Amino acid sequence: LHDALPILTYLFNISTCLLYQGKYIEAQKKFEKCLDAYIKNFGQNHINVLRTMNQLAFVEYLLGNYNQALNLCLESQEIAKALFTEEEPMLAQTLDISGFCKLEEGEIESAIASFERSLYIKEKSYHLEHPDLAITYLGLGKAYVEGNVLLRALETLDKAIDIDVKNFGERGR
Repeated sequence: LHDALPILTYLFNISTCLLYQGKYIEAQKKFEKCLDAYIKNFGQNHINVLRTMNQLAFVEYLLGNYNQALNLCLESQEIAKALFTEEEPMLAQTLDISGFCKLEEGEIESAIASFERSLYIKEKSYHLEHPDLAITYLGLGKAYVEGNVLLRALETLDKAIDIDVKNFGERGR
């Protein structure tokens, strides 16, 4: 079993590179292979299954396959709950992806709930200027805009910008 880990890690890293290069279809196919192999070799409740499922959900989101992404997020949440406490940052990542998908589907209240839960986890897990918090603030701000809660949107988006500027400078990410 453990002989497969270096090969699967390499496949995961290649998939991630394709994702960041914007080659979403290629990344999707490789993440699917990687996910199948991780499950076959290590079982469903394994941290690498969770990581791969989150990446695949993100790719599905970017491809506009929101229902598929949400289904993967639901599976990821179950795995995270089996492996970790309710305050695991990997669960927060899943909640962010869910929130963005729900926004695209017009489920604003549900999206806000996902982002708020993610923010709660990240604020307990990271320092308050951690770049991952900016992603959640961005999603939450977008949800507030969509829900016409404009003052909260402005406050939340300002926090996202402040964190990005502190971490990446005036030009941002």
